[in-house]
Amino acid sequence: MPRGDAQVIEILNEILTAELTAINQYFVHAKMCQNWGFERLAKKALSVGELADGLPVSRPAVSQHLKVLKNAGLVLDERDGTRRVYSVRQGPIREADAWFEAFRSMWDQPLAALETEIARGKRKRRTAQRGSR
Repeated sequence: MPRGDAQVIEILNEILTAELTAINQYFVHAKMCQNWGFERLAKKALSVGELADGLPVSRPAVSQHLKVLKNAGLVLDERDGTRRVYSVRQGPIREADAWFEAFRSMWDQPLAALETEIARGKRKRRTAQRGSR
């Protein structure tokens, strides 16, 4: 029995919602990674303590974030004596980059236009400030 348009839309909405939720979670964790130095971990395997040093978050917070990244397949952990050392799995990062590459061309023009508008706004503010002196 063929599905009605409403059923198809409902199914597509569920799929899209699930995908957007996953993408949103990815971006939240990406922002967290940026904030606590994921780049450091990409360059060198580090323990939770080494990674947490100098960060404005607790070691348990870093541990929890690493657990999420490990469950997502983005980091590996290995036992080193009494501690765990974490490192970035390059394969999934490359896969994500390849996936985003398909969308970069869609972003280039709008981002360039945004940059132009920001620059135009800065010029207008500078001109207005000079005129008010």
